[in-house]
Amino acid sequence: MGGGGADGIGTAGLEELARLGEGRLEPELLERLQELGERAAARLARSRERVVIALAGGTGSGKSSLTNALLGQEVSRPGVRRPTTDSAVAVTVGCDTGAEALLDWLRVFERRAVPAEGPLAALDGAVLLDLPDVDSVISGHWSAADRLIERCDLLVWVLDPLKYGQALAHQHYFSRLAHHAELFLAVLNHADRLAAADRQACQDHLRELLDGDGLGRARLLTVSAQTGEGVEALRRALGEEVRARRAPVARLRADAAALAE
Repeated sequence: MGGGGADGIGTAGLEELARLGEGRLEPELLERLQELGERAAARLARSRERVVIALAGGTGSGKSSLTNALLGQEVSRPGVRRPTTDSAVAVTVGCDTGAEALLDWLRVFERRAVPAEGPLAALDGAVLLDLPDVDSVISGHWSAADRLIERCDLLVWVLDPLKYGQALAHQHYFSRLAHHAELFLAVLNHADRLAAADRQACQDHLRELLDGDGLGRARLLTVSAQTGEGVEALRRALGEEVRARRAPVARLRADAAALAE
């Protein structure tokens, strides 16, 4: 794409491609190209220093508990204790520069902020989103999740050992994210509920499924939000992405590559 450096997504290049495509591309494809150009320009205009990390998954996967474990405090009420399960909860780590405008654009209005101190220093600049369940029977819940999955910079998919092979996740989401593998982390939660042999079998099978979805380069971690096992490793992995500040542009490039294909 046109442009370079931090602007390497080439929003001008997307606009030029859309212009050249008029009369040549299918109307639906042209519309998607124009939408991507507008989204890229809007995302980068609001904050290049903030990295939006969405925690997605199905019912019972433990997204909220894992969010709390990562941040070392209860910032998102799990399950039935959460009053508005049709909306995401956002947690900004560190100073709020750029966060408000970004969250307004994302349309996330339940917001928390925590200082980037101690173990959280590695996440300075992160905006964590605890999303509604993607398998909710209420359409407003999963449609809100879908919108934020499309707009986040880094996607952490939290999986339950009993449901990690769920067709909904693999067919509706994972198989469409092959170009986003480097920005995708699969997290097998509730490790404390598994015997060592069962844990390894789950990991191996999930890795096989991810490979089949085109996500062979995606990272796979096993954690327990309940006991804290693996949480520090996940925090370090996310911290590396936050410090690099590459995810916002890399996400938009991946979107462009998927659309081009």
